[in-house]
Amino acid sequence: MGGAMASTDGTARARVPLAAVAVLLGAAVLAATISIDGSLRAAVGLAALAATGSFWGLGLLGPELGSTDVSARTRAIVESGSVGVVCVAAGLSLYYVSVHAWTLVTGEAAAFPDLLFRWDAHWFETIVQYGYDEQPVQEGKLIGQANWAFFPLYPMIVRGVVTLTGIPVATAGTVTSVAALAVGCAFTYRYLVLTRSRMVARIGASLLAVGPYSFYAYTLYSEALFVCLIAIGFWALHTGRYAAAALAGAAMSATRGVGVLFGLAFLLHLVWRTDAFDPLRSRGLGRDRSTLEAVGALLRDRRIQLGALIPVGLAAFAAYLWWHVGDPMAFASVQSAWGREPGDPFGRLVDGLLGADGSDRYLAGFGILGLAAALDLVRRGRPVEGVFGFALLIVPIVSGLNSIPRYVFGTAVLVYALADHVSRNEWTKALGLVLLGAANVLLLALWFSGHNIVN
Repeated sequence: MGGAMASTDGTARARVPLAAVAVLLGAAVLAATISIDGSLRAAVGLAALAATGSFWGLGLLGPELGSTDVSARTRAIVESGSVGVVCVAAGLSLYYVSVHAWTLVTGEAAAFPDLLFRWDAHWFETIVQYGYDEQPVQEGKLIGQANWAFFPLYPMIVRGVVTLTGIPVATAGTVTSVAALAVGCAFTYRYLVLTRSRMVARIGASLLAVGPYSFYAYTLYSEALFVCLIAIGFWALHTGRYAAAALAGAAMSATRGVGVLFGLAFLLHLVWRTDAFDPLRSRGLGRDRSTLEAVGALLRDRRIQLGALIPVGLAAFAAYLWWHVGDPMAFASVQSAWGREPGDPFGRLVDGLLGADGSDRYLAGFGILGLAAALDLVRRGRPVEGVFGFALLIVPIVSGLNSIPRYVFGTAVLVYALADHVSRNEWTKALGLVLLGAANVLLLALWFSGHNIVN
């Protein structure tokens, strides 16, 4: 027995240096690939943020911190951190090669961050450089539009990177997004290890880094930060770290308006997995407790109180807009300038699917697949993930089909659902990863060319 235990410990100790080597290699690749813009500071900063961000995040919030088994805690941190860094290094390598291939084919010479700089990245750039608009655009194709539609947390971080390093905004956006993605992949891996298996966890983290539409996470878009916060939030919920989950939720609602829906996931988790609602349940069973007493006990529960922090990010932005432009809902009302008006989401999907426009059929089909993936999570006993994913996707469909694939990617739990199916067996793994990789190359070409199905 003692010999077996010694052997196991020896194997475990051997794995830590190997994982550490993987982290160092990943950081080196990160530095090499991002440095194509000629900025040494960007390269060093990116590698440092990605590597130390993964370790810091996992060390601060990891479920093993309460354990006295230091080696187990170290192994978990190094394993998850190395997965995050190496996955993103693979993604940067893929996009580095793709940028050079596109340059050779088209003759369009551009640095890595600049070629990925498309569509809404320009709006984020205006926030980073000048702050929020005082009034909408008054002329041209953008008439009526304003950058109020974009929430502040991500551009605030990018502005901080620009201030500290002096690098261009596009490069700072890539640095910020890639660092967030590395941390997000690390937390995704840890969460999926705890709730599924290591194989699903590896595939899930890989899909976030190199799967279809992952290029949003390498440019001046908030998707990488949002994916990171979702991973942290669900992981914190699963491990009972409700303060961390609430803070992640508050940050989500400051990153995208729909981030406030993490409050729904928080509430469902408390109902489904904890005793927080026992006072109401006991009242329902006829015990001697008044409804008011039951509600009072519920509101005194620290977990419920923490959940109330989740809308703070949204509320703070609304308060700022009220002060800045006189309309606390300007982030919503300005959407009409992009042709987004409230409507029946299911009617939009049906109309898009049956319409004559090929782009609308594609976008509607993607939305239907995303909603089906959310319902499948519920069917397979993951109601918190499924309901959150469904809500997060159906809200933007209410106002239109534009950008639906981006919202599917940004709804990280739907990527987890895809990882569940891809990892079923060797055939699905091989075929699924090949097809998904090929699809991403095609989508990236459409992104470079400015096609509207990847806006």
